[in-house]
Amino acid sequence: MADHAKLSPSASSRWMACPGSVREELKFPDSTSRYASEGSAAHSLGEMALKTGKDPDAWLGRTISADGEDFKVDADMVEAVTVYTDEVYRILKENPDAELHVEKKLVLPPDTIAGATVYGTADAAIEVPFEVLFIRDYKHGAGVPVSAKNNSQTRIYGLGGLADAFVDQVDIGIVQPRVRNPVKDNRERLTIEEINGWRDNVLVPAVKATQAPDAPLVAGDHCRFCKAKALCPALQAKAQDTCRLDFSAIPDPTRPAQLPNVQDMGPLQLESVLQAAPAIELWLKAVREHAKQQLESGNHIPGFKLVAGRKTRVFVSPKGIADTLVAGGIPEHVVMTEPDVRSVAQMEKALKAHGLDKDAIKGMLSRHITYKESSPTVAPESDRRKAITVGQEFGKLP
Repeated sequence: MADHAKLSPSASSRWMACPGSVREELKFPDSTSRYASEGSAAHSLGEMALKTGKDPDAWLGRTISADGEDFKVDADMVEAVTVYTDEVYRILKENPDAELHVEKKLVLPPDTIAGATVYGTADAAIEVPFEVLFIRDYKHGAGVPVSAKNNSQTRIYGLGGLADAFVDQVDIGIVQPRVRNPVKDNRERLTIEEINGWRDNVLVPAVKATQAPDAPLVAGDHCRFCKAKALCPALQAKAQDTCRLDFSAIPDPTRPAQLPNVQDMGPLQLESVLQAAPAIELWLKAVREHAKQQLESGNHIPGFKLVAGRKTRVFVSPKGIADTLVAGGIPEHVVMTEPDVRSVAQMEKALKAHGLDKDAIKGMLSRHITYKESSPTVAPESDRRKAITVGQEFGKLP
């Protein structure tokens, strides 16, 4: 996968809203998660498929390495990535003169964006000479739907692609097949005048704001993936102001922190707390993540310890078990909770309600089930689970 610029297009929704986050993130090392690494592996699958002209199922069962981890290409990954490659192949079929660029590094001319270095890598850039530049961005995440309309990341890709493309329009689209309730018709088409106008009136002022030595910090929903959020004074101040608590003070165990009594809160106070809730939840999540990192590094936090994550049962391939059960005569409404396959526990309950006994259910499902252990977590000292020592039972630590 490609490297990332300081003003990364993928993080543009954050640094355009919070100019100071660029400065603060430089204080923290890069990190990743298994979910992000899995997304990188899926991108690699799409890249290999498009560069060879094959479908992703040609790699079914093989292993792809990403960020030091190995991922087996299963039916679910193939199904998701195929939605993306099919979209690219459709565009190529409809435009015989088109030229495909896969995982292309796109650099914005510095003289057009206040002298800054802004570049990123487009998953697929398809140029139809003298007509249109198609940008297609694949997102493997299944969490939050991402709209292509007024999307700063993909617009920056479009601007980068125009540096050496001779076209009249830019057609931007996001392919996100695994997300629930995906955005319909997830694309936008802009004229050269429109996208250059956005650059001059929106992007350039945002870039200039990040260049100021005292660039401000602004808390909001964009803090979600910021490396600095655990120690961000703006996010802490927002949480502190709403909760009326002093987080800088050393806690006194004899005097627990007192939150406002919910029953005593009036409409205006309720409105204030509800509006600030997303930022508070982000800050609390960041605090837990930072505490976990500290414990993993061997540091001590009074009253807390690191414990092994819980094991949960999951299907090796949800699509595979669904196809097997339906082919065996189980009605689709028993197998699915639209648009997803039921979890293991839900499936057992649904099959029991359908009239199957325990042994029959076990025979149908057991070979399709595996155990997934979540990562270590922070727990109070009173938790009955045994504390994990540094380096024990989990992967390499930073």
